[in-house]
Amino acid sequence: MADEGEQPEDVNALFFDDPEDTQRKLLAATYRALCEHGYADLSLQTIGDEFGKSTSLIYYHYDSKDELVLDTLDAMLDQLEETLSDHPDDPEAALEVYLDMIEPGKTEEPTLERAIVELRGQAPNSEQYQKRFNRADAVIDQRLKQVVQAGIEQGVFVDQDPEETGRVLYTLLTGVMVRRASTNNDEWVTSISNEVRNRLYGDKSQDS
Repeated sequence: MADEGEQPEDVNALFFDDPEDTQRKLLAATYRALCEHGYADLSLQTIGDEFGKSTSLIYYHYDSKDELVLDTLDAMLDQLEETLSDHPDDPEAALEVYLDMIEPGKTEEPTLERAIVELRGQAPNSEQYQKRFNRADAVIDQRLKQVVQAGIEQGVFVDQDPEETGRVLYTLLTGVMVRRASTNNDEWVTSISNEVRNRLYGDKSQDS
């Protein structure tokens, strides 16, 4: 089993916080193993090591790592939908959560980011992975649209098309994740977050 000291506390806090039943513990172990090893080096054995139980128990429920990863993604998406409703009336707070995922040094769990990029890379050849990321994209697109719409209605953001802007913001975030996961240079990231602020706040961003 992986040394707990090697895993930051955030890796459990983001998803599967304090799982109680065996199924949730198995999904939590898959999540931790995925963050630690990445998709390419993930196996039912590495998941079993993280789970702390015999792999025969895993094989009783799952035939492959992909079946288990897909169930884990489903659970993560369920939790994501709940989490994204945390700031329904505060568009600026929601924007800061978004920018924290972009700006250097603010990503709480870069190993998760790399794992998500790897999993998204499976989607072109897997209808099941594509289905999950279609769902994730729809959920986050809708959430960002709501954030922009709320900001416009409250006079915080300049007037613009909320749906179009939401899609631009999410596409930027996805691009940032892919580029950051595949390079070791993030000097360009600040200019992206500045552009996001300029788009949403307009001239107001220069007054803050």
